[in-house]
Amino acid sequence: LCTQRKMNDIEFQFSEPDHGWMEVSVKNSDKNVCLAISDAPCDSISKLAQVLLSLQSGSEQEEVEYSLEPEYALWQFVVENEQMTLSVYPDSGRSNPILFTGNKDKILKRLYKSLRDLESMSCWSKPDALETIWSWEFPSRELNEFKANDKNA
Repeated sequence: LCTQRKMNDIEFQFSEPDHGWMEVSVKNSDKNVCLAISDAPCDSISKLAQVLLSLQSGSEQEEVEYSLEPEYALWQFVVENEQMTLSVYPDSGRSNPILFTGNKDKILKRLYKSLRDLESMSCWSKPDALETIWSWEFPSRELNEFKANDKNA
């Protein structure tokens, strides 16, 4: 009997950023993809927060690119009915994506929670955070907007 594993057990994790680098991972009981991402030249964390809002608002396809210097990885979200597929392309080749599939609302809530966990790290409150931690402001406004749109977040 073959059954497709659902994304109900998906986890998103972000390490504490340091000198413009952090680890970003997505995993379930079958797969684990971990990327060491850079804050140059793009603000991928803010883009991810914007993608979260767009998907919550009904968008059916969104993507966020992560700089690996010099390569780029891509997370592509595609919604069909209440299901979502996250295709992770771990390098610029854009071939052989690693697929995670599950309930759209559950995936969005887990992504939201992981971004809140990242936001709660003390590094963001350091006076020189933009120079020594991450070159971009944390996207708190977008996360607050997501929460306001979904009272269960």
